[in-house]
Amino acid sequence: LRAYQGKGWSHILDHLLAALAKHSLNLSRIPGAISFYVQLLSNQEGKPADRQQIYLRDFLAVVRQHSPSHLERDLALPILIRGSVRLVLSEPSFLPDLEGGGFADHGTLGLRWSDLEEATVDPQRWNARLEHSKSTLVNLRKALPDRCARPPRAIVIGESATVAVTLRNPLQLPLTLSKFTIAYRFTLEEPKSEPDPHSWQPSDSDAGGLTICDQDIELPPGATSQVKVTIAGVQEGWVEVTGIVYHLGGVGGVECFQPACLPRKPVKTNKKTSQAVTEADSSLRARIVRAMPRLSCSLQGLDGRACRHGELVRGVLEVSNQGSVAAHSLRLACSHRHAVTLRPPSE
Repeated sequence: LRAYQGKGWSHILDHLLAALAKHSLNLSRIPGAISFYVQLLSNQEGKPADRQQIYLRDFLAVVRQHSPSHLERDLALPILIRGSVRLVLSEPSFLPDLEGGGFADHGTLGLRWSDLEEATVDPQRWNARLEHSKSTLVNLRKALPDRCARPPRAIVIGESATVAVTLRNPLQLPLTLSKFTIAYRFTLEEPKSEPDPHSWQPSDSDAGGLTICDQDIELPPGATSQVKVTIAGVQEGWVEVTGIVYHLGGVGGVECFQPACLPRKPVKTNKKTSQAVTEADSSLRARIVRAMPRLSCSLQGLDGRACRHGELVRGVLEVSNQGSVAAHSLRLACSHRHAVTLRPPSE
């Protein structure tokens, strides 16, 4: 290629890769031909649309005709924006977003979904928080002296969650992606190691744990789009999103896989070497837990004023269940049991 520097032939690399791909195909070296086409398509941003169309057409034709079961792992087309994969768990629309869960200024009391999930995932720690709580739910997050990390949030069986990804089309022509979905691994026990994206196989997503709604999408030329995939838990265990899977070129196209590749999170700095110690980002890992109630509480009639000794104050507590399981044996509790007596409505 040095011989062509300064000669005005800016597309010499594309010409060379296309020629090598065709020669490899004539020699029945299919893996080599596919590899050259992948390198060719990975270097097409800003190139003429007619050339992009020819290279993409030839690549799809070679794979369809000579290697229809091929799973392409090295072609970033479209480009998955690094760090854009997010696991968005269900959030209640009927509860205020209270800091730590507790009393709002307008007199509404509620638990956030994360609190309910924590009580289900780690009941021992939740009970410890209750025992150390000084008064109301507002103090729960500051109750434990060790300030240990919260357990991973959960996907509740029977409820849906969303995996959001951001894709960019580098070509000047639309890209058709069929059967677009996520790749994941499912285990009955909490995984102790980081997932190896190169070891993922299409059969891994048939191992259970989730039901996923795939979809067909089309990315406009040069556009950046966010795609959301709906998932639902069906079996208790642990699930971790490892990447995205789709068929490039529509139905019958080339099956492609791209890993999620989240940046590692800094933990601390080694004082001797001054190097940062990092750990894997576990935000794409969640525990699938059994179905449970989802309770919302609103308290009316108590305006926050001081009560005199012996005064009877009446209020209305409304409780609704948005979950998929009935809630039994509900009891009314008070943060200052030594100072307040609860009476039933009949009294």
